[in-house]
Amino acid sequence: MNAIQTEFPGIVRAVVTEIGIVTGMAGSVTEAIKCRALWDTGAIYSVISKSLADKLGLFPTDTQRAYTAQGFYEASIYRVDIMLPNNIVVKGLQIGDGEFQDFDFLIGMDVISLGDFHLTNDCNTVFKFVIPPEERPNNRDHQS
Repeated sequence: MNAIQTEFPGIVRAVVTEIGIVTGMAGSVTEAIKCRALWDTGAIYSVISKSLADKLGLFPTDTQRAYTAQGFYEASIYRVDIMLPNNIVVKGLQIGDGEFQDFDFLIGMDVISLGDFHLTNDCNTVFKFVIPPEERPNNRDHQS
């Protein structure tokens, strides 16, 4: 089990962490370009910024209609591997591109659903993501 845990000062309105877009392997070490990523449980799929996709020289494999709160647009589709802050690599993600202000990647439920997402707010916001998900007892075994 590998966990990401970040404590933010105060209560935050957005969970943003650093991730890597995998660009290759150097021996046994995975090389990745670091970027800021927003974790968004309201997004079905992950999205890369158009500017980062261009910077990395990614080639689209397809296009698809994408929906946002502002409406729809035609998104280029890419296949990428990402490295989470705990060095877990999620391979073969099919992601669209979009426009962002303060980050270059949006982590959607396609990644979040691979693990357990925990968010606690007391005096500070504590974010934890565990992959693979923690084992839970079978609920049927505990019914009376």
